[in-house]
Amino acid sequence: MRRFWIYILIMGVFGISILPPLSAQEDDVCPPIITDAIMLAGESCDDLGRNSACYGHNQVMASFSSEDTAENFSEPADIAELADVVSISTAALNADESVWGLALMNVQANIPDTIPGQAVLFFLMGETEVENRATQLTEIVPTNITITASERVNIRSGAGRNFNALGTADPNSVQSATGISEDGEWVRVVFDDADGWISRSLITPQDETAFNNLPIASEEILSPMQAFYFTTGAGSPTCKTAPDALVIQSPERLSVNLTINGAKVKIGSTIVLTTVMGDDTQDDELADNCRRTEAIVLDGELVTNRNSLQIPIGHSAFFTACTDENGDVVPQDDWEADGIVSEERLAQFAILETLPEGLLHYPIRIPTRDEIEEALRPTPAPNNNNANSSDNTNQDNNDDDDDDSTSGVDCSNFYAVSPSDEIQWGVQEFRWSPAVGAEFYYFTLVRNDNLPGSVFISQVGGVAESVFADVGMGALYQVGRATDVIWQVEAWAQDANGQYYKACSTDTIRVRRNIASFTDICNALGGVEIAPNDCRDGASFTAPVITIPN
Repeated sequence: MRRFWIYILIMGVFGISILPPLSAQEDDVCPPIITDAIMLAGESCDDLGRNSACYGHNQVMASFSSEDTAENFSEPADIAELADVVSISTAALNADESVWGLALMNVQANIPDTIPGQAVLFFLMGETEVENRATQLTEIVPTNITITASERVNIRSGAGRNFNALGTADPNSVQSATGISEDGEWVRVVFDDADGWISRSLITPQDETAFNNLPIASEEILSPMQAFYFTTGAGSPTCKTAPDALVIQSPERLSVNLTINGAKVKIGSTIVLTTVMGDDTQDDELADNCRRTEAIVLDGELVTNRNSLQIPIGHSAFFTACTDENGDVVPQDDWEADGIVSEERLAQFAILETLPEGLLHYPIRIPTRDEIEEALRPTPAPNNNNANSSDNTNQDNNDDDDDDSTSGVDCSNFYAVSPSDEIQWGVQEFRWSPAVGAEFYYFTLVRNDNLPGSVFISQVGGVAESVFADVGMGALYQVGRATDVIWQVEAWAQDANGQYYKACSTDTIRVRRNIASFTDICNALGGVEIAPNDCRDGASFTAPVITIPN
């Protein structure tokens, strides 16, 4: 067993000590503290390389596997290799000492080492600790290949002809290869800054040795901090805009695989992670050796539970993990979706919008409620097979590419069945014909006047052919109050990289809703109509009145 030299350093990564002491009871001390922390972050760590951590100012504890690394990570702007970092933590807000800890890490994860800056950014904010749990340190070194086919070839989204074509490559063009499929028949290449796949039979390596050293493309842990344990504090009650959190941002248009507190996830977005520790809460359902992990999606999505759960922008999810006898953090259950995040909760992370551009792949914006709901609305789409946009001259092998389908999903008989004209007040079944090969469906119901709170969305498995939804008054985010509603179903599938894509959609169906009588509504609410437009909780004029909104 390797012997680690552990050095606990009291050091600073973006903590602040340049302001005069301030009272912790005054909420208006937060902006100057965190503003200066952000300023120091921009000055100290705007050119951070892959697989490294940046030292900024004071109040950070870190442990390393190398004594030399510990000695050389003690001044502002010092850099440490992530391979040497065992753990790193930042300090909670201390307004009296003008301290709020910040740290930055640049993690390669499973991203090929191709374009400068392509890595996953970790921001440790306030009382946050991250412990490295990655054990494999294989680095992806790309190598050039040449297209040897006589015609244009398809660059596909997965390792197989059943995946859609992202585009084409010309004969004799040079591509950057980053991996090989498990069966050796497909080569992963960098295509428009994303992962694409090309048939092995259509290329020639420029360097056979380098090509043969390419890794098998998989979701294995390849770099430090691609798997980690983390904890955060509960946040400062006196300054909600100085949160305790771990913020992760992946490169735009790229998805990355991470293992967080023992649970595997895929992100193509900006997410905020926090924990609640069992020994810090009075919640009897959370044991002292357990932690509840929450993820909030600020941009893009988070995919987890073996690719069966997608958390969209502005939504959150959580799961519980506990430590076993070996000290390992073990998930006790799957992630659970927790719905739309409140505006007040999202506002706690508004400071992220002020991070300097040099630290980010793209600016962070806190989504508004309208933006969250707009992202959930269905887009009218014709019923089609999502056919390949490239022409029939493209090749996936040395024979003619007769099968140019973009998806393993058969959408030819996928359409909305019922209702198509009218729905009743209350529970309604919405039916569709199946899209063979779909892994799951998104059913979306929209109030036709587009008022806030007017979208209902449900995910069901690929064998489902219907959803029951309550369109009674006040139900489904107030969808039930509309006289007309629009519904649609999307069929989704998974490509070879484990990424989900929409294969096809039904037409959008607009239906009228019958409005129930006052008596029916009163009865449905458990009341009794004892006079016209008078609904009470009992058959007496002295019983409490049940309010029925217009």
